[in-house]
Amino acid sequence: MKAIGNIIANVEGFRPAQTQAVVEEQRLTSGIQIKPDKEDFGSLRYKWEPDEDRPQMLVIGAKHTSIRKYLKEPVDGKYPGINSPLYHAVLAEVIAEAFAFRILKKYFIRQGEGGKLDFETANYYYHRELSNFLSIAHKVLVTDSLPASPLSGA
Repeated sequence: MKAIGNIIANVEGFRPAQTQAVVEEQRLTSGIQIKPDKEDFGSLRYKWEPDEDRPQMLVIGAKHTSIRKYLKEPVDGKYPGINSPLYHAVLAEVIAEAFAFRILKKYFIRQGEGGKLDFETANYYYHRELSNFLSIAHKVLVTDSLPASPLSGA
């Protein structure tokens, strides 16, 4: 699998930042690796290693309900759904979220009402609510057999 795309970040008050990302075998050319992990991150679907300020790997929380549905339970240490198009669709969503939050955190640090905005608290509540919604949305909208979408009016 190989995909190429442009990522553009727009933050009010800043020039748009653009970069091209190439994903090949789930490795970004930026040097950031992506891998699922059996660790439970609670309501978060990912974490940066070694940390968010020096990311080298985006670790995907394979136990999160919106991820587990597509990866499935590991068999002999490998995830049966790792090459599933449905997993890749969710993975794209998670990667976008992870990078968006990195940008958002930098914005909070620089502009956050004189540093009074607490990014970690906003991050916690956002992920809690997002996780609750994702569980419902995936249950209603996504099935293994992909019948006609309830949104298509069919």
